[in-house]
Amino acid sequence: MKTALALATLLLATPVAADPYDDFLNLCVVASGDVAGALAKAREAGFEDAPETVQGAFRLPDFPDAVVLARGEGEAVELLIAGTAPRPDFGAMTGTTCIVVAPGLEPRSAETRLEAKLGFPAFTDGAANAPMWYLTGGPDVWRSEPQLVGADDAGIAAVARERPVSIFAVLPVGQGTGLMYGTLK
Repeated sequence: MKTALALATLLLATPVAADPYDDFLNLCVVASGDVAGALAKAREAGFEDAPETVQGAFRLPDFPDAVVLARGEGEAVELLIAGTAPRPDFGAMTGTTCIVVAPGLEPRSAETRLEAKLGFPAFTDGAANAPMWYLTGGPDVWRSEPQLVGADDAGIAAVARERPVSIFAVLPVGQGTGLMYGTLK
């Protein structure tokens, strides 16, 4: 009996590993493009500045100010990458990105869960060969924008001038998977 009680106490005292998918929803999607808010919530959740070697590996050319935060160690490290940048390729617009990368995140499961949350099936982006969604609205009610699949920058910018466009993707990243949420407004 004492052994069972000690084991139960140990299990209750051991922190449960965070679900990277839930982190993505709570840190990126709920923030709706508020990068400063996403970074603040991530720091409150235990994320810290990633080592310089990790930051260098995750530099985003379109988002030179992106911040890379890490939580965990070794094989269990989870990353949050978030940034804002003017997007002259889309006219006078601003883009944001918020990405959670984790080795334990299985791509197909992440796609299925995200599809259920968003309410629309993904399309496969030819360049990235990854499941993606172009949506407007959110974060509770989304509207699919299938006409943006394969659209050029001018076509995407035309819709974004009328209503902010959100882009979701499930991306292969090294040995893990990344969930991306971006906005264009």
